[in-house]
Amino acid sequence: MKMKAMYAGHLTLTAIDRLGNRFIYDTPNIITYGAAKCSAHALVGETAFMASDLAVGTGSTAAARGDTALVTEAYRQSLGTPTFPFVGQVEFAVTLDFVCDANGFTLREAGIFTVNNTLLARQVHSSVSKDSNFQLEYRWRIVFT
Repeated sequence: MKMKAMYAGHLTLTAIDRLGNRFIYDTPNIITYGAAKCSAHALVGETAFMASDLAVGTGSTAAARGDTALVTEAYRQSLGTPTFPFVGQVEFAVTLDFVCDANGFTLREAGIFTVNNTLLARQVHSSVSKDSNFQLEYRWRIVFT
């Protein structure tokens, strides 16, 4: 029997300056075909398929379900501990601090990767020229329906 997995995603990107002012970009995102394969493997404890990193990049090509990488990756950071805001949802939050290796890049894309480097989700967002005057918080929610 062939079953269709249903996933949805949502990305909130918040830029916070040193005075605490917040600028928010909020959008649904693309869950890739790789997510279904990884979900099945992670469900039985195969850690190589578990979400591990958020990567950001400078590419501006529209996100698509068949994506396997960012167009131009600039920086990658560990996801840390996920939260589970509601039944069937998982949320990851990553902050690119005031001082980080992403400074100097004009960021336009972000993606969540597994331990074995499979792209689970990708989104293109408004251009953000990252520098030490603000931090960026990526908050990514994946919903299983």
